[in-house]
Amino acid sequence: MKRPSFQFYPADWRSDAGLKLCSLQARGLWIEMICIMHAAEPYGHLCAAGRPLDARDLARLVGESERDVKRMLDELTRNNVCSLSDGAFVSRRMVRDEALRDVRANGGKAGSEFGHLGAEHGKKGGRPRKTTGDKKPPLNPPPSSSSSSSSSNTPSPPKGAFEDFWACWPQNDRKQDRGKCLAKWGREGLDALGDTILADVKAKKLSQKWREGFVEAPIVYLNNRRWEDGAGTTAPGPKRGSDEYAALHKSAEWWRAAGFPTIWDAMASKCWHDNAIEFRDGQRVGVAA
Repeated sequence: MKRPSFQFYPADWRSDAGLKLCSLQARGLWIEMICIMHAAEPYGHLCAAGRPLDARDLARLVGESERDVKRMLDELTRNNVCSLSDGAFVSRRMVRDEALRDVRANGGKAGSEFGHLGAEHGKKGGRPRKTTGDKKPPLNPPPSSSSSSSSSNTPSPPKGAFEDFWACWPQNDRKQDRGKCLAKWGREGLDALGDTILADVKAKKLSQKWREGFVEAPIVYLNNRRWEDGAGTTAPGPKRGSDEYAALHKSAEWWRAAGFPTIWDAMASKCWHDNAIEFRDGQRVGVAA
């Protein structure tokens, strides 16, 4: 099927040195010749009716005198704009482009067995990965989820309840150690208490202490099972700027030694300077006898 159009590159046309050496008339004739070559067979050759066209034929087609056409053809050939092949004027660019299209089309046909990508982009497009043969099953198949969970000392709990807990926890600089919290949640089997814990966190968010920003770290909350205290048992912390607030911060070694990130986390866990020795890593461990 003949294509109704062809590609034309204005930048190439205007920058071609040989073409720029030709007169405006010769350049006009050349574009007329290209249009004839586009419909010719073979493509890119100045042919019609199964034979090459000479100057007389071309003069009739473009409406110019044979003498002027011969002069313009001489300009085009002398400046290497076109070539002669088997008696026919030829556009080298059109012949190259046609050969490239044929290569791509043949590649698309060869690749059509690999789907539409292969047909559109050639052999390589859409080609499935090569297989190296049937894969042999492993000698020791992996254990099922039930057997692996029973053999593990710390099974991974469902993350739904924990995700709700973590999303509900207020955003502040002490909301950290998510991984440790998840591990603690799994070890303690807190998924079963998810509703209770979530309700307690929601209630504590309404308390005066939490609304004023005295929110403990979530890992401290879980380590000390703070949901068992209830929302109303947390005493409000000292107000920022008060004498009590300043005094607590002057003697900070006791809550740091007990393993709490802030003094408010220590207070929330009922750890004070007089009983800090009973805490380690933010948890009450008691006093050795």
